[in-house]
Amino acid sequence: MSTPSLTVTHVPERRSFETPDGAHLTYDLTGDRAAFVHTFVPPELRGQGHAAALTRAALAHARTAGWQVVPACSYVQVFLQRNPELAALPLADGRPFVVSP
Repeated sequence: MSTPSLTVTHVPERRSFETPDGAHLTYDLTGDRAAFVHTFVPPELRGQGHAAALTRAALAHARTAGWQVVPACSYVQVFLQRNPELAALPLADGRPFVVSP
């Protein structure tokens, strides 16, 4: 399945990444550690790549921001297992990008 081209917006005041149709990935941020805690996609949109698009956008933002990612959400854990190349590179300062929950 390919990930559709979706608009994903980072909404810092809600600590989330969101699509216009109601899908979202929420996180908790402590210092420079972002725990990705929940991914939600409305039932009628499931299986269309929304969760993958949210996760890719959140990971891209985290890497740019220098956040270490804690994959607390089960979807994010499975996504990273299926796409290990997204977690393999360290941050610019040498710290690991993805750390254990």
